[in-house]
Amino acid sequence: HKIVLHVVPVGILAGLRVNFIGPGVVIDPVLFQKEVELLKTLGFDTKTIYLSHLAHVITPFERLIDGDINGTIGTTGRGIGPTYANKRHRVGLQVKDVFQWGESDMVSHILDSYGMKLLPIYHNQLGRLDAVDGMRKEWVDAVLWLKDNISFAKPDFFLSGGEASEIFKDRSEVRILVEGAQAVMLDNTFGTYPFVTSSDCLPSSAPAGLGLPGKARKGTVIGVFKAYNTRVGNGPFPTELLDGEGDSIRKAGNEYGSTTGRDRRCGWLDLPDLFYACELAGVDELYMTKVDILSPEVTDSVAVCVSKERRVPKYKYFDSWSTENVRRDIDINGSLRSFIDLVEEHVGMPVGTISVGQE
Repeated sequence: HKIVLHVVPVGILAGLRVNFIGPGVVIDPVLFQKEVELLKTLGFDTKTIYLSHLAHVITPFERLIDGDINGTIGTTGRGIGPTYANKRHRVGLQVKDVFQWGESDMVSHILDSYGMKLLPIYHNQLGRLDAVDGMRKEWVDAVLWLKDNISFAKPDFFLSGGEASEIFKDRSEVRILVEGAQAVMLDNTFGTYPFVTSSDCLPSSAPAGLGLPGKARKGTVIGVFKAYNTRVGNGPFPTELLDGEGDSIRKAGNEYGSTTGRDRRCGWLDLPDLFYACELAGVDELYMTKVDILSPEVTDSVAVCVSKERRVPKYKYFDSWSTENVRRDIDINGSLRSFIDLVEEHVGMPVGTISVGQE
């Protein structure tokens, strides 16, 4: 059974004791409820989910705004960008403002009060408060459902005396797997602006996005990348394949957006961009996925961008490869070995793991 998670940490699938959604995240109650209900149905312990009081809440207002102002960027249109913007405008709605109430009338009143704050800013997009009436009941019902079905975390969750200290009191040290949603090149500051996401994607942003203690020790940073490049939405893509070869890679790699189902744009691996991303992210080790896709059944040859002059890529070419019998490092040879060696040489760090299939 394929499970696609947008909000709940993937650790819940591995049975981890705490699956924390930090203050740096924005939450759509309707989509969040659907995700939690799915996990419940599949038998996962959703009581391990903790949602920070400080996270911001996506409302129907932000969804309307997103559809009007972000169409050319190619976003998911789920209201994420406007919610982050309203956070910066200091008018945003936090979890603690919404989920403390148990009556639908009060939650609906909070939604209207929030809309009144937004009208002067987004008058052209919203027009009137009743513009969201078609989404109101579903949103309010989701808020009330979540209030009774997940746990909420105070700002000191990870600090001394916080709830995490009590949960892990049997441990002298706790290892935390930090999961982000987007790649470095979509970072709001260092990515391909303005064709970027609305949040910070670098590992260095993780402690602030989670509320970890300032003295928390940085662990290993693993840089995950595909053997080829993909992108959903608009924006620069120098190595994009605009012919049948790109279509073949998309089909073989099932390259369709997890949220919207849109076709992912496909192209060759861009080593200058990979090096830039690894430097920014402080990557210690690389993990290359989708290696099996670049097989002779999909493409005759594989190209890698090794440099760019005036944004025009210069490529090195390899024969495509089969990974049918590749299960250990000693099984890697021929053009695949040369491909990995080139990546390691340009980026300056080892490719510690490759994946050769979903299993």
